[in-house]
Amino acid sequence: MAKKKEEGTVSKMEAVRQTLAHGIEKPQAGVDHIKEKFGIELPAQIFSSYKSMINSKKGVAPGKRGRKPKSVSTVAAGGSKGHGGDVLKLAQEVKALVGKYGADAVKGMADVFAE
Repeated sequence: MAKKKEEGTVSKMEAVRQTLAHGIEKPQAGVDHIKEKFGIELPAQIFSSYKSMINSKKGVAPGKRGRKPKSVSTVAAGGSKGHGGDVLKLAQEVKALVGKYGADAVKGMADVFAE
């Protein structure tokens, strides 16, 4: 069975909640604040774990790692480099190539770039 909490004391989780409410987000600064205000020893890893649990219950998603995906308009336009994203102009240039060299030749050209 769990220990009864002494009246007037604050749990570690509650101390982290109050510290986050004061706008202190960094683990080391949070640990220092908790030690000073509540007199509770708390490792930085525990602070970070409690912070993650609190944020997940709030619905705050952690930042995503990695490259940001290209926007839909940039992908649809074939990128913004080279043709300035003007799809109509690009289509007209491809049509001119088809008129000059034929559809099979233009497909062959495109295959070279696809490799």
